[in-house]
Amino acid sequence: ISDTISAYVLTEKKALQLQASSTFVDVFGKKRKAGEQWLVTLNDAEIHIPDVDEKVIGEVNITTLSSRQYCVVLDPVDRSTGQQTFGSRELRKGEQSFFLCPGESLESGIQQVHILDSEEALLLRAREAFVDGEDARKPGDRWM
Repeated sequence: ISDTISAYVLTEKKALQLQASSTFVDVFGKKRKAGEQWLVTLNDAEIHIPDVDEKVIGEVNITTLSSRQYCVVLDPVDRSTGQQTFGSRELRKGEQSFFLCPGESLESGIQQVHILDSEEALLLRAREAFVDGEDARKPGDRWM
């Protein structure tokens, strides 16, 4: 016996971040390339024993937003393809909980929404091009 490896217990609030040390097919039947990182959550398994080709990077805590909070995720992972979209940003708002995937980060942490009085307004400036309802906004555009 060269080493004893303990199982990691996964919960609704804790996931396990792993990295492949070589190319292999994991216990879930997915091919992992050397250096690739991914999360194992409670949806995958209740406990996880790392394979010989898996290196444990660490445990990841869940990020939870209330109805009055939002955050901007940098370099988000496209949930449909599983690929990271480098250089992009994704707004997440409202009541939700999620794990930050490997490579994702929060731009300015969790932010509180701004509640305006009937006599107040916000002057906004676009940082990137987007469509706001029927209006197309360009970087630098300002509006109230």
